[in-house]
Formats: sequence, structure tokens, C-alpha cells
Amino acid sequence: MFFNDVFINGDNMKNSFHMKLNELYRELSKEPNSPISFVAHIVFERYGRERKKMLAGLYRLYTGNGYVPMDIRFAPYTFDVLVCSRRDAFEDGTEVSEMRTCDLVRY
Repeated sequence: MFFNDVFINGDNMKNSFHMKLNELYRELSKEPNSPISFVAHIVFERYGRERKKMLAGLYRLYTGNGYVPMDIRFAPYTFDVLVCSRRDAFEDGTEVSEMRTCDLVRY
């Protein structure tokens, strides 16, 4: 039963490896005032040839890519550090991690 649920959810998710740059940006900026939309806009505007890989990594982290979906936003007063937290994390902040924006290419 659980496998069928995952399979159905997997069909609805788009594969970020086959998405075009503008399609990735459109998917990430569906909610105009959200932190993920702001991160996607900064990556789309400021980074050059690596921005498709970075947006694909951001999309995979945000949607969970079969694992745990994350909320992603910039750390205060900087555009170089991202604060990532699991959506089902505890309120005490134990599941919060930081990563550099340029590391999105790895995901």
C-alpha cells in the first residue's frame, strides 16, 4: 500500500534532470512572496552558466526528490549562505543546516 502511494506521488513530480531552465524557475517561483521564490530569483539573476544546475539542485532539495522536503531561505544579511530545514522538523531548530549557495550544483 505504501509503495503505491509513493508511486502515485512520484508520477505527479516532475524530473528536474529533464526540465529546462525557465521551467525550473517557473516551478520554484509559483508562490510569489515565498522564501523559495526569492532564492530562485537570486540564483536565476546572479549566476551564469551554472544556474540551471543550481536551480535543479534547489528544486530537488525543495521537493524532497523522494526523500525529505526542505524549506530553504537565505541566512540573514547574506546571499551566500542558505538555511535549510526539514518541513517536518521540530520547532526547536535541531534539524536546521546551512550550506553555501554555490553548493546547490551538487544536489
